[in-house]
Order: sequence, then structure tokens, then C-alpha cells
Amino acid sequence: MRTTCSLLLPVILLAGATLCAQPFWQKKKYSSWSKDEVQKILQDSPWAVGYAFNAIMLDTLQRGGADSRSGESAPSIRYTVQLHSALPIRQALVRKEQLALKYDQLPPDKKQIFDQDAAKYLDAAYPDTILVHVNYLTTLPSLDRDLALYWQNKNPAELQSYMYLITPGGQRLSPLRLTVAKGGERSLDMVFPRKVDGKPVLDSPDGTLRLEFPHPRIGQIPDGRVLVEFKGSKMLVDGQPAY
Repeated sequence: MRTTCSLLLPVILLAGATLCAQPFWQKKKYSSWSKDEVQKILQDSPWAVGYAFNAIMLDTLQRGGADSRSGESAPSIRYTVQLHSALPIRQALVRKEQLALKYDQLPPDKKQIFDQDAAKYLDAAYPDTILVHVNYLTTLPSLDRDLALYWQNKNPAELQSYMYLITPGGQRLSPLRLTVAKGGERSLDMVFPRKVDGKPVLDSPDGTLRLEFPHPRIGQIPDGRVLVEFKGSKMLVDGQPAY
């Protein structure tokens, strides 16, 4: 008996360690995600990647954007790129709305309406397209105004010519459609083909999709290029990359 237990103990410990190592979106139903977990999915996850520009340096958000000399945040512009055709992002958006509406306190009839609308949104299939949503955020009102004017005054047809989804094989795909939000919205939406020559653009967990587009010079913020990566091995849902 002792020998059997001693053999089983490492297996049990390994299983427990594996479970603990799983990200929350693999361990919990989306309907139980917290507000912070929803923000994690939408801002910093395999399906949402940030990129930042500031007056001192140009770097990814993961390396920071604070001016260590003053202890204050440097003027910056941040882009967050989300894959809206990926189920985890859509689940996070539904959960965000649940939390905002205090879903658990809604009367049964309103819960039913919400559930029906949520089911339609979550069950949507994207056999032919990839939906990419880009939010841009600035730290100063003057930067916000100038950046919004840049994006909102650009001809979408012109923008399409220098925005690319880059496949694992290096092929650069232009958007099929591009929409720039107007007014107070600070976002862009791009639709890319999901297949090239009849094959998925990401047909293996080993592959990586990249999105690239230019960023203009705004005030003291230099121009440059946004380049973010979505790794197939990190985006697995039921064993397949979700994008």
C-alpha cells in the first residue's frame, strides 16, 4: 500500500501543478470571470496585445512607458489590438456587459433577453473572415484630439493600402474592409480573409499571426509602426487556435 501511494503521489502533485498553471480562462466559465479578469482578456492576453509610443522611447507596453527621471508618466499613445472573431474576446465582452448591468440582479424576463442576444453573439461563426479591433488611447487631451483627427479624417481606402495581417509564411494580407469610428470613439475595425488559396492563414498552433500598421507623428510622439503578434500556441481553445 505504501509503495502504491508513493508512486501515485508525484502524479497527483503534477496534476495539481498543471491545473494551477492553467490560465483562468481555461479553468473558469466566462460567466464567472471577475472585472479584473475581463480586463485581462481585453487588454493583455493571447487575443489582445498592446503597443505604445511616447515622447522618450518607442517600445511595447510590456517594457513600460514611465519617465523614470520625473516619476510621472510620459506623454504617450497606446494601441490595443483585439481579435474580435476569437471566442474568448467575445466572451469577455459579454461578461463585461453582464457586470455593467448587474446581471444577477436583473428580473427573469430581462435575463432571458440578455441571454438570447448573448447566445447569438457568441455562436456567431467566422468561416471566411478575421475581425480585428484596434483601440487607441492617449494621456493628453491635445494628443487625443490630434490623433483622432488623423485617423478619422483619413480615407479608409487609403488606410487599407498600408495595413497588413502577416501570415506565418510571411504573406502580407490587406484588409477586405476597414472602418474608422467617428465622434468620441477611438477605434478602428479591420476585416481580413481567414483563408488564402483555400487554406486557413493559421493552420497550426506553431504559427504566429502579426498585424502591422503605421502610426503618425503626433506632437512630440514620433512616428513609427505598430507590430503585434498573436501566437497560435497561446490561443488554444479545445486544442485549436481561436482567432
